[in-house]
Amino acid sequence: MPKRAVDYVVSSGNVFADLGLPNPEEALAKAELANKISVLIQERKLTQAKAAKLLGIDQPKVSMLLRGRLTGFSLERLMRFLLLLGQDIKITVQASPSKQTHARVLVVAAAEKIAAMQTEEFFSQRRSRADREAFRRILNRQGGEAPFPEDAWDPSDSEYIAPSRRSQKTA
Repeated sequence: MPKRAVDYVVSSGNVFADLGLPNPEEALAKAELANKISVLIQERKLTQAKAAKLLGIDQPKVSMLLRGRLTGFSLERLMRFLLLLGQDIKITVQASPSKQTHARVLVVAAAEKIAAMQTEEFFSQRRSRADREAFRRILNRQGGEAPFPEDAWDPSDSEYIAPSRRSQKTA
């Protein structure tokens, strides 16, 4: 039996843009924030009723939020929920790279996922030199920084300090 060719399209990294939906960057940002809210609610083992009380909304809205039904939830409202759940929110404005055709909105959680993927690739390329402790140190960095080539951990160096923290340690 002949094999059928599988048709596929490589993703842009934003499923909402790939589907041609309006405002795909906003939709992705809302989805990332809603996912973080959902994770926090699960980690705290809150019922939907308790989460609703904490967030100042009714239980059916919590249900909608947890199921990804985000119509009616603005970015600002989702950020307010994160604040109510005890999370800090960091907003960074920076120039768009010149090779990029348009500016975009990124949620740090998305940036951290990309950094984690880059970290995985980094260690798969350096498997013989990598160890779990170095991997853990890089994943625990603030702000979702991608790994640096000099991050490969030397097992003989028991006082390893990540490059991003070396200047802080020596100061």
